[in-house]
Amino acid sequence: MASKTFPTLILFLSLWVSLMSPACSLTYLSETLPNIQKTFANSINLPTLNAILHYTYNASNSSLSVAFEAAPASPEGWIAWAINPTGTGMAGAQALIALKSDSSLLAKKFNISSYSSIVETNKLAFDVWDLAAESDASGKNVIYASVKVQTGVKKLNIVWQVGATVINGGPTKHAYAEENLNSKRELQL
Repeated sequence: MASKTFPTLILFLSLWVSLMSPACSLTYLSETLPNIQKTFANSINLPTLNAILHYTYNASNSSLSVAFEAAPASPEGWIAWAINPTGTGMAGAQALIALKSDSSLLAKKFNISSYSSIVETNKLAFDVWDLAAESDASGKNVIYASVKVQTGVKKLNIVWQVGATVINGGPTKHAYAEENLNSKRELQL
């Protein structure tokens, strides 16, 4: 009798684990976005700065819709998500930055041509539309945007960051802790 129940038990446990694992991982990856107007096909917990990227890639028109969420380094700080079309780090990145202006949160475009040159711009190396930002009661900020991806591209170098202060409508330097310096990865589309 015991020999018949053991294989049945193993089969039951195997099925249970295979059914439960995807549900647990989806719960882990899904976060509640404040006032979200769309859904995303993918969510990833980025490896640093407690940041999350929700995204959908549309191969038919080479567009990427994103919602990037993170808490700024201080209540008056900023968050940024960027694509670097020329490298893997911050220098050369085309950034979308959410920062406070008076009491509202704004989303702006910045060209980060070098570590000492961060310039607000109207035009990045790729088209951007539906750019917006908002904050929630927990202190997280969210950047929403859709960007045009070069046709045929299968991966992007992305960078994200948080900072503590905004001066004259622009972000100040971020901290140089290990988690700040390692806030980059490849995103498979």
